[in-house]
Order: sequence, then C-alpha cells, then structure tokens
Amino acid sequence: MFDPTKCSVMHLDFDDNLRSSDSFNGVIPEDSVQEKDFGVITHNSLLWNEQIKASVSKHNKMILCGIVTNLIIREKSVMIGDSHLH
Repeated sequence: MFDPTKCSVMHLDFDDNLRSSDSFNGVIPEDSVQEKDFGVITHNSLLWNEQIKASVSKHNKMILCGIVTNLIIREKSVMIGDSHLH
C-alpha cells in the first residue's frame, strides 16, 4: 500500500520555476535536496559529487581494510622482503 508519509519530493533546480505543492491523500510530502535509491545518490542539481564522494569513501575503507588484514597475517620475512629468511 502507498504511504504518503514516507515520500518526499525533489525539485530539479534548473531555473526559478514555481514549485508545486501537490498532496497525496491530503499529505504534502517534504521537499528533498537529494535522495538515495538503489544505492545511487541523486542531487537536485543532477551533479554526481555526493555519489562520487560516497563511492570513493567506501572503496578507500575497503582498501584500508585489505591492507590492514594483509599486514596482520603476513610473516615478517614477507613484509621486509628478505628471501633468505624463509
């Protein structure tokens, strides 16, 4: 069932058009500057800055976690590159 209280409206800001105040079953949805749907952040300017920041942050965390994991499980000889210590 459709729940208008869980909805918001995002107006695309291309010019100074008047914003309508439509209602759904008597409920006027809140205005939103950006929304996240299926993991994609869309901003009302249609610029991808926030999506790019979120993706870079997520991947940096994954890389850092991989580096830390590799540092923890590696032998000292592997880390310092001494082949004669094997």
